[in-house]
Order: sequence, then structure tokens, then C-alpha cells
Amino acid sequence: GSSITIGNFLLPGLIKKFTTAHPNMNVKASVHNSSYIEESILNNRIDFALIEGIPESPQIIRDPFMNDRLCLICGTSHLASRSTVLLSELEQHNFILREPGSGGREILESLLTGFQIHLNAAWESVSTQAIVKAVAEGLGISILPYLLVADDIKNGIVLEKEVEGISLSRKFSIIYHKHKYLTPSAREFIQLCHTDEIIQEFDL
Repeated sequence: GSSITIGNFLLPGLIKKFTTAHPNMNVKASVHNSSYIEESILNNRIDFALIEGIPESPQIIRDPFMNDRLCLICGTSHLASRSTVLLSELEQHNFILREPGSGGREILESLLTGFQIHLNAAWESVSTQAIVKAVAEGLGISILPYLLVADDIKNGIVLEKEVEGISLSRKFSIIYHKHKYLTPSAREFIQLCHTDEIIQEFDL
């Protein structure tokens, strides 16, 4: 299993490398938001998964394998004269966010709750492209995984702003049920996640 960001950027390359080494092995993947993936682990629908967030259930083992970060984005005419935004200002803006259950959304809300910051979720979407489009049109701002919006930032579609007073770094993790028997092939795939150049290419 995989959360959406990892499914977009890392999982295809990892599976290709694994199946090249094991051409007779059939690998099945499920890409969904983090809460659905965690539920699938608990219900034994999948063997293990790569997710963005921190699992809530104490029945799940978490094995971090890669650095990542979230970033604040805005339209090119929105906050354009400033390089940073104060943490205390976030409540003043309309936010365009991923849906509840998304790993990035859960991490963001957990971070901000600790600072007693509550976001005004004007829009919610499962589509990163829809969020970026709305932000580019000046309808609000968003905080999304950097990997998902790096090209849009580089192409000048949206601007990235630093949030002063908070770290938006996080880690991707491999998760599995603490009572799950991991086959040698599953353990080999997990080891691949810790060592592969695909991971190193994107590691932030």
C-alpha cells in the first residue's frame, strides 16, 4: 500500500526495480490516503505500506525511511512581496486543503493545533492539481507536500513562502501490523526502501 504522494513519486520506481530483480513475482499495490491505508493494514487487506503520516493505532509498527517536507504555496500576486508568512497570520487566510484522512493534512493540523492555530478550510479536494489551480487563481493558500508542487513552483505557477516559527519537515514511513508475518520478499522490498537511489534522489 501507499499514500498518494509516495504513490506518485516513489512507488512506481521501487516496484519496477523489485520486479526486475524478481520477474516471476506478482506485486499488487493500493494507492489511497493515509487513513484508508492504515485501516487496510489493520484489516489485513495489505501486507505493508509506505505512508506520509504517523499511524494512530498502537497495533502498527512504523519504520521511517526518508525525509520530506510540506511547503506553503500562494498565487503569484498573493503575498508576492513577502518571502515569509508569520505563523500567527495563517488564520487570516482561506486555505485550500487536501481531504480529511490525507497524511499531509493530518500532520499539518497536528502541528498547528499545538500552536493553537486553526485553519479556515475554504476548499477541500482529493486532487492536488485542483488545489494548485485554485491557489494559482488567488482563491486561497495551501500547504502541500513539496514533491507534489515542486514543478509548479519551478514553473512559476505558484510561489513558495516560508512559514516563520514552525518546521514543516516530516518523514515517510513503512508501516505494518505488529503481528504481521513479513515474508522474505516483503522484507527485501522494505530493505530496498532504505537503500535505493530512487529514495536518495527525492530525499529532502
